[in-house]
Amino acid sequence: ETPYCVPALCGKPSPVTHGNVLGSQFGYNSRVKYECDEGYRLSGDATLVCQSDGLWDKAPPRCDIISCDPPEDISHGFVNGSSFNYNDVVEYVCFHGYQVVGDPVLQCSSQGTWVGSVPRCQPCVCPPPELQFGRVIGDGRACGNQVQFQCDGGYRRLGPAQALCEREGVWSPGVPVCSRGRCSFAPPVVQNAVLQGGVAPFPDTVTYRCRLGYVLKGSPHLSCGRDGRWAEPRLRCEPVSCEKPPRVAHAEVEGDVFTFPSQITYRCEDGYELATQMSSLSCQSDGTWSKHIVQCRPTPCRLPGNISTPHLVISAKELTPVGGTITLSCPPGFYLQGAALAECQTGGGWAPDIVSVSCEVVVCEKPPPLLHGVVEGDSYNYGDFILYSCLPGFEMKGDSVQTCQGDGTWSGTQPVCVVSVHSCGPAPSVKNAQLQATGDLTSIGYQCGAGLQLVGPKTLTCLSNGSWSTPVPTCETVRGCEGPEQLLHGKVQEHSLNTGRALEFQCDKGYGLVGERLVVCMGGHTWSSSFPTCRAKSCPPPPGWKEDISSNRSQQEFPVGRSIRITCPRGQQVKGSGTITCRPDQTWSPLSSVCERV
Repeated sequence: ETPYCVPALCGKPSPVTHGNVLGSQFGYNSRVKYECDEGYRLSGDATLVCQSDGLWDKAPPRCDIISCDPPEDISHGFVNGSSFNYNDVVEYVCFHGYQVVGDPVLQCSSQGTWVGSVPRCQPCVCPPPELQFGRVIGDGRACGNQVQFQCDGGYRRLGPAQALCEREGVWSPGVPVCSRGRCSFAPPVVQNAVLQGGVAPFPDTVTYRCRLGYVLKGSPHLSCGRDGRWAEPRLRCEPVSCEKPPRVAHAEVEGDVFTFPSQITYRCEDGYELATQMSSLSCQSDGTWSKHIVQCRPTPCRLPGNISTPHLVISAKELTPVGGTITLSCPPGFYLQGAALAECQTGGGWAPDIVSVSCEVVVCEKPPPLLHGVVEGDSYNYGDFILYSCLPGFEMKGDSVQTCQGDGTWSGTQPVCVVSVHSCGPAPSVKNAQLQATGDLTSIGYQCGAGLQLVGPKTLTCLSNGSWSTPVPTCETVRGCEGPEQLLHGKVQEHSLNTGRALEFQCDKGYGLVGERLVVCMGGHTWSSSFPTCRAKSCPPPPGWKEDISSNRSQQEFPVGRSIRITCPRGQQVKGSGTITCRPDQTWSPLSSVCERV
């Protein structure tokens, strides 16, 4: 075939984790460009060029995650969080007795800066409780402090006897009322609300306040009626509502309550796994969702286990990210049938499928025949070897032993047989004979073709005077064992068997063989048995035949071919010869052929 040139073609550029390759042409001088996902910074040259040798001019770059500087410390508190990379969050926590003022959560942005302002920790205090017609025992106002309530003489305490300062800056469960009015028991409890004591402008009236994260619906005041009973509360504290939770790619929201202080959880779709520490968000008291970041990433592929492909070698780490590749290869003596790289797909599969790849045994080509020599060995797989030897009168130039190598070629140098300086020259040629090595470098053997026999010595020897021994043998047709060419009432067919010449005898229809069917020439001059004959078979007695019982002869026979005269039945007369004949199928010719109606 006429050679031709094709443009150099580079392989598909290697993928990068957290990035993409732009470009689909991989021929000579083609360029591809790498770019990183949001939150990652390119490290290395972004552009690769395909060279004339079919290789990219440099190694692919990598995408490193962007990091933020460590967040500022705050007085009377600490930072909860040890990872400061893109999308990571840290939370400020105040020490006991202090509370956060500002957003406690900061998030690392793709620019490497923290989103949000650093909060501060200020002392957690509750306002002084107001108790008309009574006194407050205890002067602690910090979160965690507790006070008791005592009414003046003639006044009855309606409400709790003590209260605790909680982090929201409220006294819980509330401040009582000192009354000498109609009601003699505490006002009813309103869920998620605390009593504010007697701060209402009306007598025998209490005021409720909703806890942090709840919104007041209705009137905050409740009065004691003339019948000495508290009226039915006309207020309720409803939880603050958050908007629909933010969407997370490849995840579904579990939970359908979006009010304070409920929590929703994100569940990654099949083929994806959680990429962040947190999987849930909480609805906060200000009606916003907590700032924790939730992300799902493709589940990496695990190394294939229980591979049924014999000899296949897989080079990779235990986990391979989606888009990453593993290398497939075979040990020495085998070649890879299929792709050398498999790419991790979303869902944990590989492309192409590992089972489509196989390791096949390396097979070398059949070695060429050696002129004036012999090649021994009939298996050409990896590791097998062949042995070359020269015929007498020739000596070898090259390697006499060659081994099938892993690249499918024979080791060493191809040998040749050249005339020896002290040789007899080529062995005499014998018509219809093949030369055979005898194991003795000074002699040569002859073997005649089929149907011929060697007449003379089987081997010739190279003599010291540089000539071959005599006489030179010949191949002649095998003679002897003369046999018949024809068989009466039959035929003769000659065969050439491994044991010698043979004659097969077959009789015509109506005749049976008497003797051996196959007679073989033994030793080239003697037949294995006498030749058989063909004897006529017999018909049964013809219709109406009567045996002559007065005769002393044995029962009369009617061999094939014999004709007898018959007498026609009454009402019929003879026509023609008036005879019927025993036919080869051992039946008589029909009477209708010799008798006809008068």
